[in-house]
Amino acid sequence: MNESPVVVDTVAGKLQAQIMSGLLSAQGFHPQLSSEAAGVATGLVMGPMGEVQILVPASEADGAKRVVNDYYADRLDQKG
Repeated sequence: MNESPVVVDTVAGKLQAQIMSGLLSAQGFHPQLSSEAAGVATGLVMGPMGEVQILVPASEADGAKRVVNDYYADRLDQKG
């Protein structure tokens, strides 16, 4: 995939980023995580240096944004 990545969410900390990344992956998207290198090096998880951007290829952005919005609105199907 040689498409420009699009930010679909920005979260606080690596744990929340991994949760969102796993959710998007489970839905068939191809997320990537991007964070401030200084935040990672110092272990900061709050404020701008603790933020992590969730990116997907441009062709997946609309669908991934719907999943993100549904997650925050607690509208995802819960099967299990």
